[in-house]
Amino acid sequence: MKIPLQFFSAVFMLMCASGFAQHHSVYPSPEGHQALHQRSHATAFEENRGQVRDQHYNPRPDVLFSGMAGGLVYHLRTGGISYQLTRFEEVAGQPAHARCYGLALGNEALPDQELTIYRVDVNWLNMHSNPEVVVGEALPGYNNYYNVPAGVEPALYVETFDEVTFRNVWDGIDLRCYLRDGILESDWLVERAEDYRRVVFEVLGAQLGIDTEGYLVMETPLGVIREGQLAVYQGGKRLPSAWRLEGNRVSFE
Repeated sequence: MKIPLQFFSAVFMLMCASGFAQHHSVYPSPEGHQALHQRSHATAFEENRGQVRDQHYNPRPDVLFSGMAGGLVYHLRTGGISYQLTRFEEVAGQPAHARCYGLALGNEALPDQELTIYRVDVNWLNMHSNPEVVVGEALPGYNNYYNVPAGVEPALYVETFDEVTFRNVWDGIDLRCYLRDGILESDWLVERAEDYRRVVFEVLGAQLGIDTEGYLVMETPLGVIREGQLAVYQGGKRLPSAWRLEGNRVSFE
């Protein structure tokens, strides 16, 4: 009997200390950044029923779920995951405003230049075009979105779920996304151990590297996103593993 593999990673964010004001626990890093480990404001996976739009108010039906964890906004798409960083700039000597956690998509600043939004896209390569999407338990309550362009119906009774699983992203490979202690985590569940090489994704909008602790590092103009450390388990036993980089493509080894 073949024993499946499980790949685990968590996503953290490091950001420059200046220009942000929010309630969080701060963990200094050797690089002089601060890790924003935010639990109290974490949201799980809110379904997109038309409320998610780009900077031009065009609908983004490819975004299936959105949320925030560890000070980072994320969007689960039909073909990958997008991470969104937001910063209020100082204007006329006044201190920066509290950080915005909106769900707009785009890499453009608003017209007054007080708010800058930057996005990093993680795209799964050579995947199945329509993996099955399975949600977990619906969390209590719902949201209504009335702030939509004229002539567009509001998004009502929008639910949030505790986890989302993409089944058969590649043959025999599922992706489970969930929150743990306010941090976004993901498990790649590989039915046949030898198929782990199918898991390949590209990262757009960031400079990639692997730090000395084994984290996958995504450097952006607004801060640093760290994904990992990578952990692989088979039959309850942890196996040696590491991220592998080829340009902007990421895989496992």
